Amino acid sequence: MFPNNYSFIFSAPSFVIILSGFVNFLNMKKSSLVFFLFFLFISCTHNDNKTGQGNTIAPAIKRKVMDIAINYAKNKLKDSKKSVEKGGIINIVNNQIKYVIDPSRIVVGLIDDDTNEDAIVSISSYNGQFLTTTEHLILIKSNGKFKITKVIERDMRVLKIKDRVIYVEIPKLPPDSPNYNCAICREVVKFKYLNGDLSKID
Repeated sequence: MFPNNYSFIFSAPSFVIILSGFVNFLNMKKSSLVFFLFFLFISCTHNDNKTGQGNTIAPAIKRKVMDIAINYAKNKLKDSKKSVEKGGIINIVNNQIKYVIDPSRIVVGLIDDDTNEDAIVSISSYNGQFLTTTEHLILIKSNGKFKITKVIERDMRVLKIKDRVIYVEIPKLPPDSPNYNCAICREVVKFKYLNGDLSKID
């Protein structure tokens, strides 16, 4: 039925070799898939403990800071309800007012003069769908506990804390400017925590 020069394709030894090669190929694919899924899981787990700027935060510190921020928001909004969104974002809601606490907005580092790692967490406040203000809670750690020592209401994003200097991004233009929120209309400035307040430095 088939020409003789094609008969080797259907011979038993050739079939066994082809089948063995195919099985080995599938095993290689399976191993690669297992390794890929393993590293993907490790990566996702590791990223859960990072801020938006990539700063790794110990889960225990993140939990303590989030608890303080949640209690702060609840004390401002009586009879509020708490909900949790993807990424661990917490909403504290009372009628039209909503506080949003995003764990990626936590930044840790040395702020005051001791060797305890402090933290800043930013809380956004909404009236309906409109952002009304952002409050930045400065948490100084003393005797093993974080305490709110200063709350700053300002349109800024805390980027990092390095060498006891707080780096923040702020708008260059006044709020009534049509280009107020443009990406290139922002600048990075530095602050230090002095005498319980933030002081701008050069």
